[in-house]
Amino acid sequence: MNPNAPLIILKRRLIILIASALTASACLQAQQLTTSGTFLDVFSPEVPVGVTVGQGVSHTFDSNLKNGVPGDVSVTRLETTVSYRKAWEQNRLNVTFNYEYSDYDWSGGAPRFFGDTNSLSLNAIYQYQFDDSDWGAYMIGTVNLGAESGDVSLTSGDSYVASVGASYEFFKGFTLSFGALFISNPEQANQYWPVAFIDWRINEYLTLRTFNGATLVYDVFADTETVLDFTVQYNSRVVRLNAQPVPAVGPGNYNPAMEEESVSASAGVTHKFGGPFYVRGYVQGDFFREFEFRAGGNKYQTIKADPGISL
Repeated sequence: MNPNAPLIILKRRLIILIASALTASACLQAQQLTTSGTFLDVFSPEVPVGVTVGQGVSHTFDSNLKNGVPGDVSVTRLETTVSYRKAWEQNRLNVTFNYEYSDYDWSGGAPRFFGDTNSLSLNAIYQYQFDDSDWGAYMIGTVNLGAESGDVSLTSGDSYVASVGASYEFFKGFTLSFGALFISNPEQANQYWPVAFIDWRINEYLTLRTFNGATLVYDVFADTETVLDFTVQYNSRVVRLNAQPVPAVGPGNYNPAMEEESVSASAGVTHKFGGPFYVRGYVQGDFFREFEFRAGGNKYQTIKADPGISL
């Protein structure tokens, strides 16, 4: 008998207890390291091969508005994700479809800047490793449709992201990828950026990944059954709003575009309960939060908010 067996059993029970407590006090969430479509997720080898369906809910508590704007804002999000992942030899394909409903609550005397929103996104990432070589290549494509509920169509809030590049494995478990990134958002000029990111399997327990942020993953038993993660990343959501007057831009009504930006820091745990079922709980802090409004190709208003806590 393994002399460490009692310690391992105790360790497993403690981790499962933590996962259950986080899930009970927070929410079921198909977020990082499961099936969500962020770049840090879709590169994740922890995502199971095949088809995965995730259903989640999260809530960001009230945060005071800044810039002299009275009141506060909170938001509840519902998310459904379907992900298909195929891996063969050293190649990987991940296609993710995501639907997100966000219910914004403006309270404490705050103006109702916009109502609830809906977003559909399709992400595809392909990674190719050349035979008998440390070199590889990748391709990324993302289409996002987002709009406020009402008289505006989802297709009017279309955003696109594309990236192509090469990767090089400097030593076993450490890969550096680099390339070019294209971003297109409503009411904004197209953006082109150089990009570089790493995927570093430090050992059988620890993995570090970067892209629009960084995630440190701790696989507690080196079997992907219980995974802890610590993430810092940049977030951006863009939606088209209902028709409204925008005096700062000109006479008449416009359908402005709203971009919600933040930097988040989170800690989470994902546990597989046997078969295909897993649960993730997490706590997240959102910083540098702001809502930018654009119409006629011009930014006419920025609303900032204090840091918020999400579960």
